[in-house]
Amino acid sequence: MELAKFGFADIRKVIKWRALVTEIEEDEDGEPVLRTTNQVVLVDSDKIDADTAAAITEISQTKDGALKVKLVDKRAALVDIGRHLGMFKSGSAPSDESGEASQKPSAGKSSGDDGWDGLLQ
Repeated sequence: MELAKFGFADIRKVIKWRALVTEIEEDEDGEPVLRTTNQVVLVDSDKIDADTAAAITEISQTKDGALKVKLVDKRAALVDIGRHLGMFKSGSAPSDESGEASQKPSAGKSSGDDGWDGLLQ
């Protein structure tokens, strides 16, 4: 199901990033002067699995060369998965960013629920 793809999408399957440390010169004491830069690289499209590709909503590059990659709203997908599994009492939702919630989620799933099997097929 698409919700599982979206809820469990991992940005590390789309981009790779790392810090590069290079020696640019030596100071007056002969010690190397190091420069650290960041590198962000898109993963080749033929190496991205179908589930990850489905979760990408935007890839763009600015005139200056900056890359922008957006994935679907994972939180919304996870809330929908939680509702499907009966994790929330009727009318409740998980807490917002302030940490306030109307009700706590229940510990188990509701009867007649397909569980994860229904989401992952």
